[in-house]
Amino acid sequence: ASVYLSLAEKERFDNELRTGRDIQTVLLPAHPPQIPGFELAGLNVTAKAVGGDYYDFIQIDANRWGIVIADVSGKGVPGAMVMAMFRSVLRTVA
Repeated sequence: ASVYLSLAEKERFDNELRTGRDIQTVLLPAHPPQIPGFELAGLNVTAKAVGGDYYDFIQIDANRWGIVIADVSGKGVPGAMVMAMFRSVLRTVA
C-alpha cells in the first residue's frame, strides 16, 4: 500500500511540474520584438521541469521598451502562479 501511495504522490508531483511548465511557457515571450538598431534574444532553460525565471519585453510607448529579468521564488504550479500575477501587475503598471 505504501508503494502505491508513493507512486501516486510522484505522479501528482510530476503533473504539477508539467502544469507549472506549461503556464510558464505561455507567459514567456514567443519571440523578441524587432527594434531598429538592436538585436534582442531571450531564452529560458531550466535545470528541472519548472524554473522560477521570468523575462519579458514590454513596449511602453512608440519609442520606449522595458526589458524585464526576474527570478520568481518557488517551483511548480505555485511558482508559475506567482509569475503570472507578477506579469499581470507589471504589464498593467507599464
